[in-house]
Amino acid sequence: MSFGMQTYSAAGVVIVFGPNILTGVAEDKFIEVEAEADIAELRKGADGGVTRSMVLDDNVKVTVTLKGESLSNGVLSAIAKLDKLLGAGVLPFMFVDGTGFTKVTSPQAYIKKYPNMERGKNAGECKWEFQLTHANIEVGGTLPL
Repeated sequence: MSFGMQTYSAAGVVIVFGPNILTGVAEDKFIEVEAEADIAELRKGADGGVTRSMVLDDNVKVTVTLKGESLSNGVLSAIAKLDKLLGAGVLPFMFVDGTGFTKVTSPQAYIKKYPNMERGKNAGECKWEFQLTHANIEVGGTLPL
């Protein structure tokens, strides 16, 4: 069964860290989400019996790539510095694809480290790594027109 044409738009993707909507994302891949653990692990016995154990690890690594000239780099840098000095950098995180049903949320996230930076003919990119705890991942499709 066909549901008609589906349309994705990067303009519909919203990334929020604390009260800050991150803007100035990279041209190509600008967000990557990686669950750090399997949903379940399998243990096998010598007699052929198997047991599936649920893994209670909802930690997620998110990488957000911003253009080098993005003002969000300054915001994230200030939050990272505040966290390093005072331990005050744990904030909520949200990634929502407004053209569909995909979203990742966490009540507690922090910046893992300052990004590697590059400059050349163009301003380059900054890849920010976030650590999310108690994350909720919902992978959905794109809304049909």
